[in-house]
Amino acid sequence: MKRKALIIYSSLSGNTETIVNAFARTFEKYDWEVTLQKITARSKYPQDKIYFDDYDIVCMGAPILAGLPYTKFSEFMGLYKPESGRFFKGDQFGSPEAAAKKRGILFTTYAGGIAGPQECIATLNVLKVYMDLQNIPTVGYFACAGREVRHTAVDGLAQALGILVDEAATYVMTYVQDPDNALFADFDEKKLQLLKEAAADERHFGHDVMVYTTVDGVEMKGSTMWHYDLMNRPNERDITNAENFIANIVEDYFFTVDGEPRKASGVYYSIS
Repeated sequence: MKRKALIIYSSLSGNTETIVNAFARTFEKYDWEVTLQKITARSKYPQDKIYFDDYDIVCMGAPILAGLPYTKFSEFMGLYKPESGRFFKGDQFGSPEAAAKKRGILFTTYAGGIAGPQECIATLNVLKVYMDLQNIPTVGYFACAGREVRHTAVDGLAQALGILVDEAATYVMTYVQDPDNALFADFDEKKLQLLKEAAADERHFGHDVMVYTTVDGVEMKGSTMWHYDLMNRPNERDITNAENFIANIVEDYFFTVDGEPRKASGVYYSIS
């Protein structure tokens, strides 16, 4: 029987989804069956709920907004509504017995800002609370930088359109990658112009993009914040790290003599 992995996640700008896809490819390389469950602003609990009973590994991941996991993800996982967050059959939290052979993985992507990699720690800790509620032991934490949602542009767009910042962020990042996306089919001319202006704004937290010059005289645009190459993250190195991270956990926890997963003891960290 194939091992099964569930990846339950949110992604606003595509950064976190890039890591999701790297995780999924690696599980499939080991002949695991992978289920992806994306939590969006339109997800409803309990209609869209998925149960953890049938999975060997549960991965939870969300982008960071204002230093914490995306609000909709937290709502779905049970932070705000006591009736939600029950992901075992019978609408229960996982009992120690039911969850004993399962393993949990937590992940996020972050822009870094001034704090750099430590910006991700609070989000990973909150995600661990959600995993702990299901009594699933966490054996891995992954985080990497992701291209920054343009705060100045996004905040301005949200205010102009009277929408939430996370909705504005989704619009801007989607437009940057795919200006003809069907998401904008109903935008009138004024709304579309505001979106174009927001997408063209390269400032970060109100600062202009910095130009770095290499020793060979090559000029490269870069972020003024923690990671100079922030607008190109996650990059190939991040994706390779994500693949190796999952490979290590699969091999070390599930390649056993008796076929049973090893006792949850060692914890893997990949924060870059």
